[in-house]
Amino acid sequence: MGLGGAVERTYKVRTPPCIKVRRIIMKEHILVVDNDHYVCEQISSRLHREGFSVSSAVTSSEALSLATRSSVDLVVYDPMMDSPADMYFLHEIKGKKPDLPVIVFTRYPSMNTAIESVRIGVSDYIEKPIHSDELVARIKRILDKNRINQDRAKQEESTQSSNPIVACQRNEPLYAESSLDWCMKE
Repeated sequence: MGLGGAVERTYKVRTPPCIKVRRIIMKEHILVVDNDHYVCEQISSRLHREGFSVSSAVTSSEALSLATRSSVDLVVYDPMMDSPADMYFLHEIKGKKPDLPVIVFTRYPSMNTAIESVRIGVSDYIEKPIHSDELVARIKRILDKNRINQDRAKQEESTQSSNPIVACQRNEPLYAESSLDWCMKE
């Protein structure tokens, strides 16, 4: 007997059987865009050897279609000859996927292209030729930085949603009624 004649009841919680979880490591998917098939093949081959999943495209429209249709983690892009269509691709891809890292690498660098690329939000601007080891190092650095930023954003989101002060500021109930129903027994 508990206080005031109430009966104390102890409830046992059944835990589900232990489930073995196999860790699946997803390869990062990189899209290589260059109008030269040979360059696409060389870069794709090198990135594949590094363990990345790679797609390639030779036109901006094909690249835009691939980037919006599939899960792409980074784009390596060559704006062919400082044409407006190439800047249109960068505007479109960053408009549809603002957090998608893009590396611009070009044989024909210009101040206009560099300034516009930075304004659009590309992650890196590289002049060709570049050694493949340097390109791989820059890709890995950008992907690591992007992963850290995503983890930080998830952590902040989970901290804010579980923080009662933040919940009060948003006028949310601290505890939902249904979450307490399981422990109440009539």
